[in-house]
Amino acid sequence: MQCVKCIIHLSFHLLLCKTLQHGREQAIIGRYPQQNKGTYIRVPLVQELESGKWGAKITNKANTSVALNIMPAADCIVGKFRMYVAVLTPMGILRTRRNPDTDTYILFNPWCKEDAVFMDEEEERQEYVLNDLGVIFYGDPESIQSRSWNYGQFEDNILDACLYLMDRAQLDLSGRGNPIKISRVGSAMINAQDDNGVVYGAWDNIYEYGVAPSSWTGSVDILLEYYSTKEPVRYGQCWVFAGVFNTFLRCLGIPGRVITNYSSAHDNNANLQMDVFVDENGKVDSKLTRDSIWGLTL
Repeated sequence: MQCVKCIIHLSFHLLLCKTLQHGREQAIIGRYPQQNKGTYIRVPLVQELESGKWGAKITNKANTSVALNIMPAADCIVGKFRMYVAVLTPMGILRTRRNPDTDTYILFNPWCKEDAVFMDEEEERQEYVLNDLGVIFYGDPESIQSRSWNYGQFEDNILDACLYLMDRAQLDLSGRGNPIKISRVGSAMINAQDDNGVVYGAWDNIYEYGVAPSSWTGSVDILLEYYSTKEPVRYGQCWVFAGVFNTFLRCLGIPGRVITNYSSAHDNNANLQMDVFVDENGKVDSKLTRDSIWGLTL
């Protein structure tokens, strides 16, 4: 079941002698869940759900089934939670068995005012979160080119692939409710050079061991191949990195868009200036000049 940080609808089958009054929902994520890290949540049964706070409300009871509406906290961890119902009985606390059908994906919610990624304008939410198609510009100022790109954030298994990137980066679960931390990790993981991430970059026009960057038309095939093989996908350039990263953001509910900046200064020695060396004839010395100006898509 997939949802965002709003109301979750779940049904459980319980064999009880009494009505479900002294019980609570449990939301668990990760291998070693702990309350102080937000990976083990004891969700109380309440009469009315309160926006931004964990709570569970019974909506229907029939025979051995109970239906619940669950409100996650606005700052809770993003990921795949295992859901249980724990009931206090004369024999102690009894908990429902693991049921994959009640596993729940919780994402960021730009519609929720308490969420860190909240966007006020519906038009912007539609464009920067829900739109799965876009146009990416590339080339140079004298020859600006564009291509359509399928972000595909709602395609099958893309969400699992995006969550895998956080696992691969070993982002602590307690940090997965922070969109800034997730964005930084995602940005690093898209590039294979430093983190053995998703896309292997190449600019030498030699692509015999993979797919030429210009042949890609979307993020789906790239992310699914990486998720399946656990190896970098060859090859990409800046617009491919940007398209895949935008899919990662939108899939998790973080608003994002791809922009292209022409005549970008590439500062190799971090002195915040462009250093150009010329020889005695006034020509640029390519051996000494390491900084450059290029088009950048991000």
